Amino acid sequence: MREITEHITEVGNLYCSNTYDGFVKDRTLFPYFLILFMISPVLALISGMFSFRQRGAKLIMILFFGVLGYSWIINPGMDSHSIIENFQDRYLVMSFSQFLYETEMLITLKGDDNIANDAYQHFLLYSISMITEQGKWVMFSLASIFGFFYVKNAWMVYKERKEEWDLVSLLLFIFFISWISVIGINAPRNYTGGMVFFFGAYSYLRTGKASYLVLVAMTPLFHFMYFAIAPCFFVYVFLKDRKYLYLGILAVSFVGTLGLAQLDPILTSTELTESRAEIYTGENWEDGPPGTFETNKSFHAQYYREAGEWAITGIFFGVLFLGGYLKDKNHDQLQNGLAGTALLILSFSNFMTAIPALSGRSHIYFGLFALAYLVRFFSSNKIENKKLYWLVYLFLPAILLFLFTQFSRIGDYADFRVLVSPLLYPFIGDDPISMKEFIRTILEL
Repeated sequence: MREITEHITEVGNLYCSNTYDGFVKDRTLFPYFLILFMISPVLALISGMFSFRQRGAKLIMILFFGVLGYSWIINPGMDSHSIIENFQDRYLVMSFSQFLYETEMLITLKGDDNIANDAYQHFLLYSISMITEQGKWVMFSLASIFGFFYVKNAWMVYKERKEEWDLVSLLLFIFFISWISVIGINAPRNYTGGMVFFFGAYSYLRTGKASYLVLVAMTPLFHFMYFAIAPCFFVYVFLKDRKYLYLGILAVSFVGTLGLAQLDPILTSTELTESRAEIYTGENWEDGPPGTFETNKSFHAQYYREAGEWAITGIFFGVLFLGGYLKDKNHDQLQNGLAGTALLILSFSNFMTAIPALSGRSHIYFGLFALAYLVRFFSSNKIENKKLYWLVYLFLPAILLFLFTQFSRIGDYADFRVLVSPLLYPFIGDDPISMKEFIRTILEL
């Protein structure tokens, strides 16, 4: 088995090396990607994935996100559904004076349920309303912006690898890019903010440039909850590698949580925080649109997210205590930063269990930083790091369960139109047909 694994890895590395040295260095190939895209966006995506170092490949992948959002199947209960309704009911008839009034309310932290939730959504929807009345172009724009940061994040983590990348590292990288994946289109404000947060934090840890701190500080413009989550990273920036302190805070967070009584002075400090708190504290949050959580869900649909969380937590803490984190062994500045930020976000998630929406969503970003930490750790090709492969093998069933279900969910929302030329969209009609339905129909023929 080991010889087979080494052979597959060698062939894969040789193929990627040849691809990079020849095909992808030619920056004139963007027209080729564009032609492929006009034939089938999926073909262009696959080609872009094999030529990921090419700038044109990244652009075509971002464009794929846009088309995916344009044709995305939106069900009631999704954040994207409420955004489209908001666009059609309010922004298409919004006057400039009303736009300025709501902008002032956002800037002064005043608000209620009748005005915009976040500055990102507010400015984007108003801008699009001056160009088109079609909600599909709203989703195209939201998905493209999400895709831009998603692709940037995937590339940042990918290029940290060494020349040889074994199957364990590859599995963890797939886990990383699937943890949120294109499902982020369902809730574009939250997940776009999360992608910006990760991009800014990771870039700062890697380069030390203060401009990336500004980017992290801007994340509340995308979603209001980052007023609470982003400070976790700034705590690390200020305190640096106080490892035992972070572990102590985490230990306290497991036994002592903050109740609404303690949080009330903060939640009611401004009109906007009070209105948002009423939504969050009254929300029975789960990871996904409410309409998709039936009582008779299958086992994999019910427990896949929990399985993924257990896998991340188990491997992360196993590597943390056995991989030299506390002894500054096998850990550079970026590695320590990812671990410290993940610990602080997890502590915050535990403290916020009185507000399930905030606790659950922040836990997702613990997973994102923890997975990036694990990908870098296991792709370092250090012999002592490879001795901890057993941790990944231990949680392999949970990882595979998560990946299977996550890709299955994508098949429920992705429209079959991404398989065919965008030039045919006006002739196909507007009736949504999911990838799953399309594949079932083909198999039945």
